[in-house]
Amino acid sequence: MRETFEESGLTVKALRQLGERTHPDAGRRVAYVACQAVSGQARAASPREVSDVAWVRPGRLSEYVPQGLYGPVQAYIDDAAIVEE
Repeated sequence: MRETFEESGLTVKALRQLGERTHPDAGRRVAYVACQAVSGQARAASPREVSDVAWVRPGRLSEYVPQGLYGPVQAYIDDAAIVEE
């Protein structure tokens, strides 16, 4: 939650952990957590780590993440998209 605020300016509530892995590009251990935005305005709050912020529909994620998302994250988004349609 702290990282999300520092990098995006959003205050979030953690809903559940989706998984962990060593990130293939960064080589660092990463925990993936589904969150709900509580307050704030999404922005690139840490330009050193985030170049831009955008809200996109699930079907357009591949335009922003061409290598694909971590499997459990993609599954969570797919499940959430079904509920919203």
